[in-house]
Amino acid sequence: MNPNNVTPDDIAVLVFTSALNLHERALSVQKTWLRNFPKGHLVGGYYYDPSLRMISLPDVQEDYFSATPKQFLGLKALYEKYPDTKWFYILGCDGYVFYKPLCELLSKYDASKDYYIGGNFLKRNIENTDYFFPAGGPGFALSNPLVKKLIPYIERILAEIPSYHLFYEEGACDAAMGWFLLKYLNVKPVYAEGFYTVAPYKYPGDKYWNGSGEFVSEPVISNPIAFHTLTLREMYILSSGRIPKKRTFFDMVIDKISWYLSRKLKTKILVNTIFEKVYGSTKIDSHYCIVNVADGLYVNGQNRLKESLAKCGYKGDTLFFSSIPQGWPSHDESPMGYKPLAIREALKKGYAYVLWVDANMVCVRNPVKTLKSLRKNGYFMQCEYAVPMGEWCSDTALAEFGVSRDKALKIVETHSGYVGVSSENPQALALLDEWCKYALDGKTFRGIPKEYPLSETNRNYNNIVSTDNRVKGHRHDQTALSYLAYKYKWKLSHCYSRNFQSLTPDGKNHYGKSIGLDAEFIQSRDTKTPNYLKRIDKWGNNTGRKKIKFMILSFLETFYKRAFFIIKNKQLLRVYKKIDKDL
Repeated sequence: MNPNNVTPDDIAVLVFTSALNLHERALSVQKTWLRNFPKGHLVGGYYYDPSLRMISLPDVQEDYFSATPKQFLGLKALYEKYPDTKWFYILGCDGYVFYKPLCELLSKYDASKDYYIGGNFLKRNIENTDYFFPAGGPGFALSNPLVKKLIPYIERILAEIPSYHLFYEEGACDAAMGWFLLKYLNVKPVYAEGFYTVAPYKYPGDKYWNGSGEFVSEPVISNPIAFHTLTLREMYILSSGRIPKKRTFFDMVIDKISWYLSRKLKTKILVNTIFEKVYGSTKIDSHYCIVNVADGLYVNGQNRLKESLAKCGYKGDTLFFSSIPQGWPSHDESPMGYKPLAIREALKKGYAYVLWVDANMVCVRNPVKTLKSLRKNGYFMQCEYAVPMGEWCSDTALAEFGVSRDKALKIVETHSGYVGVSSENPQALALLDEWCKYALDGKTFRGIPKEYPLSETNRNYNNIVSTDNRVKGHRHDQTALSYLAYKYKWKLSHCYSRNFQSLTPDGKNHYGKSIGLDAEFIQSRDTKTPNYLKRIDKWGNNTGRKKIKFMILSFLETFYKRAFFIIKNKQLLRVYKKIDKDL
């Protein structure tokens, strides 16, 4: 393993902005790429907005000339907030950073040494020009020791800045960083590819200045780490995982209208909301991650799941483990304990929206609706049956929850094979923390003493699971999630997983007769026959008349299921209120 490995949590990001841009550019930054960085902050002057992830500098003005002071004072404030962070990255609010290639780049360097890393696609050299790179707006990275050495010089630097036309009147704050690092610490930058001082494309007919007094039709965009000079619309397009190859006349009109609405009519938040709806919430982007842990027979199912996701057009990331990671409890110690731990691991890597999907599931449609629900609500949970959690909860687990059996029998059991958490929802993160706690306590997930085999949890023979004969067994992770879903009052999503294939008691395969149009995943539960590896499409692999019949039944199932979930959610809220009132 690379000892210098960098995750988004290892990078503190400073995005300097102004009051004029707070609910325009700055808001788009917060809604798109900055959410990948847990330690990312907007840095402004005396104006402060508590709704934003913002550091305010009360003694700094809100104008163009304050960009350089904001950069240095903001860096000092960020270092004081995160003194142990490996890297610090700085840019303005019209830039866009791709977190994965940035992490890959920084992982090549030892963060315990002095590093100043960045680039400029024009390749200007700090040693033979008066326009110092890394400059032009895409940003740059500083290692922790270098920032620590720079901070004592900041007051002296701020006193010198007004004497430099480029740094003060031109606002070239990134050039100022290069100059003063060279002057006071004799540190020169490490050049890296992927930092673009321009947007991915310009308006029709526009040219790029190549730094030598010449103009070219377009830059060569390859493996980008960061872009500069983006419009609001482009922020959301990049967040959707796309880098368009050209800008049309229609795009130019949209950009002009959005600028007019933002700057002239002061409808800044509205413009961001519109672009978020059009580009941000309806597209799959690199902030999403589907996770799974499998071993033994289930690895084949995991491979099938990965293949089906790609075939259905899923563009997000996956984090799949083909065995239980070292340091995590074994399946016998904590059955399915890896589920909440895998979700937590993906969140640590910087993903904003993480969805666990069981290995016995198959993707039949691009999971746009599922992930949109996860993003909108801050969590994702579904359940298409109404089994009391108390029937599948051991006495040991019940004691950990601190609830009575009668109360547990009124709590609805949810489905843990298909569940998601967003890093943007504090309540969802709190639930995940408790779910992980139960997974690691050695009692709650297992449900019964260690001297008994796990097979005893499939039933309640000899009252091993519970002394209460109403109890039928114990469902490990699902039991804990069901209790926590009640505790945090999670609602069910309309999206659901269809239990499509299973074995009948006589050993024959049974297939469902429909797959609702809202279903983006189905379950193929048998892991012991070749049918488990069978690829199933959204029409159940049917053709001809059977396919037509299947489509009609699927259409009807869609409306039935939607009505079911609306009614079920209302019932859940009523039941939960009654439980809290009566017990």
